[in-house]
Amino acid sequence: MMMTRRAKYQIGQIVDLPERRGPQVGEAQPRWFAFTTPPLKEPNAKAWFEHHGIECWYPSETRWRRIPRGRKKKAPYEARLVPRYIFARFTGKPQWDVLQSSRWISGVIGIEGRPMPISDTTLSQMAHVPAAIAKMRAEAEEAARVRAGDRVEIKDGSMQGWVVDVVDVHKGMARLLIGILGGHEATISVDRLVRLQALASGS
Repeated sequence: MMMTRRAKYQIGQIVDLPERRGPQVGEAQPRWFAFTTPPLKEPNAKAWFEHHGIECWYPSETRWRRIPRGRKKKAPYEARLVPRYIFARFTGKPQWDVLQSSRWISGVIGIEGRPMPISDTTLSQMAHVPAAIAKMRAEAEEAARVRAGDRVEIKDGSMQGWVVDVVDVHKGMARLLIGILGGHEATISVDRLVRLQALASGS
């Protein structure tokens, strides 16, 4: 029976630890790969990649949520446009076994079991998507915004379907001129109004 000799260590002795491999080694043509993450773990995966010196990105935009209490009525938060997807740029050879062992990565996008590389050009085009979506959303909101002088339709309540003119708008409340009632004025939340100009002309 062969005896295995074990190294003997003393208290206070400095010992070199075995080098652990990272998610990439050496140098190679820079390439992006798309990964999936566990639910809501995109920031964790991004931090893990960046800790290992790998550039990382996932599509997101800033949105606002209402706060029920407090001085501020709304607070910003990061909204993922493509939940659970993240993109990492490798300048070395990917170490797939190391990547697979990461708790923040659940899979890699590929074809027939082979990870699919993405060029810098393709990824740069994708990076413009959040800004383009935000611009379109802002334009749509601006087009639908109720202003003084607009003709609007009331969406609900006892006056649902009435078409009236907006006299003034202040802090989310619109002052309306009700012609059916002999030119009387009423006040209603702008959330209950549809701007007819926007529906007719898209402006």
